[in-house]
Amino acid sequence: MGGQRCEKKSLEHAPYERLKWRVLRHFHALPTEDRARRMTDGDYLYCALNLLLDQEEQLDRLCPQCRSEAGEGRCPSCGGLWNGSGMGRNASFDEERYEALRRGEVG
Repeated sequence: MGGQRCEKKSLEHAPYERLKWRVLRHFHALPTEDRARRMTDGDYLYCALNLLLDQEEQLDRLCPQCRSEAGEGRCPSCGGLWNGSGMGRNASFDEERYEALRRGEVG
């Protein structure tokens, strides 16, 4: 990202930059380090795919019940099930009203 202004919003919608970050984070490298600067797109892809294969191999070693539980979304803090609701959402948002407005049923 050398010299570019880095903003959270721009990174949220930049999957390749997020993939590069995950690879760098795994290897405890900063993007400004020589070893990171020398990496090509192919290097990042190679590392990312191998990290994915490592995760799949870990899942393959689990019994069916544990594999199923590992696939569930869990809170990294307490381990409770996470259904994805509530995060990044407006609690006062009226989904039903929105859908009715979208369909043109409310004037």
